Amino acid sequence: MTPPTISRYSQLFPPRAEWTVAEIPDLSDKVIVVTGGNSGIGYETVLELLRHNAKVYIAARNQAKVDAAIAELKRQPGVKGHVEFVKLDLADLRSIEAFAKEFSTREKQIDILFDNAGIMENTPGKTVQGFEQHVGINSIGTHYVTKLLLPLLKAATAAHPESPARVVFTSSFLHINAPEHGFSAEDPYAEKDLPEGMSMPMRLYGTSKFYNILSARKLQREHSDIVFTAVHPGYVRTPLLGKGTDLMSTLRHYFVIPWITLPQKSGAVTQLYAAFSEAGLKKGAYFVPYGREAATIPAGDDPKVQDAFVEWCESQIAKNAAA
Repeated sequence: MTPPTISRYSQLFPPRAEWTVAEIPDLSDKVIVVTGGNSGIGYETVLELLRHNAKVYIAARNQAKVDAAIAELKRQPGVKGHVEFVKLDLADLRSIEAFAKEFSTREKQIDILFDNAGIMENTPGKTVQGFEQHVGINSIGTHYVTKLLLPLLKAATAAHPESPARVVFTSSFLHINAPEHGFSAEDPYAEKDLPEGMSMPMRLYGTSKFYNILSARKLQREHSDIVFTAVHPGYVRTPLLGKGTDLMSTLRHYFVIPWITLPQKSGAVTQLYAAFSEAGLKKGAYFVPYGREAATIPAGDDPKVQDAFVEWCESQIAKNAAA
């Protein structure tokens, strides 16, 4: 059955959730990784996991910030699980490799991976290996860390075939800002034919989030023993929505965003739904708030587009991982 096209309005102002975090099962025997779990919806995701007894690893760059987040998490009511920091910088392919190597010495399997970390920047920037920062971090870095963790995810499925490992990519409804054709190796940052009225940062962010959908669906086709999904968490009040540096961004931050965004804790609901609901077992699905399967832009359904992006992505990793 083809997923429905859900309007932007309905995604911005979703109906009341039918599924709640109270339906998350006991997670006492689960090992879960949350990239960027020290702030925003990642923090809220970790909080709910800990309330359900999970062993959680927050994978992030800054240990001081993670330590502060862990201290705050432990003060929250109902927290019973265990949480640890492990260093990961998605802007550096070498850091990703070091993370995977370090993690494999700590655990032999991963039950759930939340590919939650990402950036939304108004100013240009590059990763350590020279990729444009949105695509480099949100897309290439996230794809690479997922690939390196596949053996541990497969081990979890092998140990509990009735409960296969799941990977949840945090995408965005702004993936609609990607080019209509989806992906071109000649223009991987989608700089050509920018639509009138669309800023380059929004083009880059949306494109990078579309690439998450392509990664999820390509990996799903290659690895049927793991469930890969992508989600739009909602337009959420998180640190990702910075003030910006220009007057219009500042005015939007103070006078628009508070009225049209969801509370931070609400942003975690859909990715938790993908990770723990029965419906979340649908392979390659895309979910929007709160736990509704939805259609992506048409290019997201095209295996040729999925193949082209992943082939380019993995070729860039192979060329630059040693840089």
